[in-house]
Amino acid sequence: MVSVEGLTKLVDPSQLTEEFDGSLDYNHEEWIELRLSLEEFFNSAVHLLSRLEDLQEMLARKEFPVDVEGSRRLIDEHTQLKKKVLKAPVEELDREGQRLLQCIRCSDGFSGRNCIPGSADFQSLVPKITSLLDKLHSTRQHLHQMWHVRKLKLDQCFQLRLFEQDAEKVGGLQANFSGPGEGAYMSFQGE
Repeated sequence: MVSVEGLTKLVDPSQLTEEFDGSLDYNHEEWIELRLSLEEFFNSAVHLLSRLEDLQEMLARKEFPVDVEGSRRLIDEHTQLKKKVLKAPVEELDREGQRLLQCIRCSDGFSGRNCIPGSADFQSLVPKITSLLDKLHSTRQHLHQMWHVRKLKLDQCFQLRLFEQDAEKVGGLQANFSGPGEGAYMSFQGE
C-alpha cells in the first residue's frame, strides 16, 4: 500500500489533486455538471436529428392529390411542415454544443470563464460533438431543399388539377351545347 506522501514518487504531481499533494486543478462538482450537460446535449441532439430525419421521410413521399381540394389540403399540410422545420432548435443546440466544446478545449490551451478543470477526460468527445453539430446543420439544410422541391411539385400539381377541373367544366358545357350547326358538326365528325 502506498501512502499519500509516497504517491508523488509514483505519480507526477501535476496529475494529482491538491488533497494528494498535487497541482491538478480539479473540481468534482464541475466535472459532474459538465458530464450531465454533455449527456443532455447528446440526448437532445440525437432526438432532434431523429425528428428531422422523420420530416425528411415525410417530404420524400411521392403521393399527389387527384383533385383541387386534395391539392389545397396537401399544400396547407406542407406549409405546416415548413413551420416545424423552422421551429427545430438547431441553433440553440449549436450554441450549447459550442459552449461544451469551449469547456472541453480549455485543457488544450483554451481558457476563459467557461473552462472546467478536469475536462481533459472529455477530449474524445470533441469530434463526436462537432460531427453531430455538422449533421444537424446539413440535415436541416437538406430538409429546406427538399421542402422547396416538394412545394414546387405540389404547386404544379395544384395548377394541373385546376386545369383538369376547368377542362371538365368546358367538356360539360360542350355536351350540353345544342343549337344551329350542331347537326352539321356531328355529321362532319361522323365522316
